[in-house]
Amino acid sequence: MSSGLQNPLTVARDSRDRLRLQSLFPELVGHPGTTFLGLRPYLQQCPERFFDKSVHRLMLDWLENRDADQQAHLQRYLVEASAELSAAMVFLRQINSEDWHDRPLVEGDEYEAIQFIDRTLHPAYLRLTEGVFASLIRPVAYFARLDRGAGTDRLDVFNLVEELRGGPMDACVSAYHQLVRNGVGHGGITYLRHEIRYRDKKGNTETLDVWSVVRLCDDMIDTCNALASAVKTFLTLHRDTGYTLPHELLVDELIQETSSPWWAIRGCVASEIADSTQLIIYSHPQSRDALKIQWATLQSAILAESLAPGYDRYFFSLRSEKALPGWAAFDGRRLREVRESGATEVHEFAVALDGPIFYVPTRKLPRLFARILTLALA
Repeated sequence: MSSGLQNPLTVARDSRDRLRLQSLFPELVGHPGTTFLGLRPYLQQCPERFFDKSVHRLMLDWLENRDADQQAHLQRYLVEASAELSAAMVFLRQINSEDWHDRPLVEGDEYEAIQFIDRTLHPAYLRLTEGVFASLIRPVAYFARLDRGAGTDRLDVFNLVEELRGGPMDACVSAYHQLVRNGVGHGGITYLRHEIRYRDKKGNTETLDVWSVVRLCDDMIDTCNALASAVKTFLTLHRDTGYTLPHELLVDELIQETSSPWWAIRGCVASEIADSTQLIIYSHPQSRDALKIQWATLQSAILAESLAPGYDRYFFSLRSEKALPGWAAFDGRRLREVRESGATEVHEFAVALDGPIFYVPTRKLPRLFARILTLALA
């Protein structure tokens, strides 16, 4: 994105974070024009910043090697798996955003730990294994089956893990415990004094102490975040070579590239209106300065069309405690034409507006106060 299309009040912060991301993920070095702020949570957010770096490296190397050997086949597979990968990213974002990750547990307080495991960790472990972990390792197991001439049916989580266990990708599946998963999934859990016994439907059992269960769940979160970071990094770097980013990766990028203290994007949904395609972008403005929100809306529309081209219309829902419900609509074709013309300033894209940006603060601030507040938040 050219400097004229960036928020001048957040450009210094974003530049610093890009440098920090290149330090964390060296493969990003040498790609100055690539948008990769979607990886920013791995810098400072909990639990993302604790991702397993060895798993990240293994997964990214596997993707790069497979791309070098079977690019067309990998591209076809990832296109077909796009919806599954997108759903996995949604589930992972939801779990990462829950407020229990920083909860302190006192070593030796087994009662509190068991309560926490029962109410929080067990459900999270099941959601992670089924909704995130399985989806992210499935490409590796799928191609491993093809490499040895085996069929690719019945790739449930058990068979996925068995395919990779003991091989070069073993570290990617070490956080998966079959009996724990089955015990949680089928109600085969018995809480003992300092331990938990898991039982599957065949009667097999295993007993773990409570702190081992806590570590197992932590390891699964760190593994899932590492697998996700590798997939995001690979697709970000290869988006211009025929790979398509899953919907939620585009959402992550849009959220991070446009974020500011007075503007946040919460999500996007593809829809249709009058036989035309439309991308609905849900935003959360946090300012009574209408001009500031109008600028943020226009900048976000530019980036939305760049990251997710091809929609006939880009519609913004503007919901804020500081204003009446608002909206804005943009013509997708006009946004694309202005982008392809080489425009470098936000105001050049205003011709793509389909009507005015409707944003009416419930209480207006004098312009001087609005500017002071903007500088204070920047």
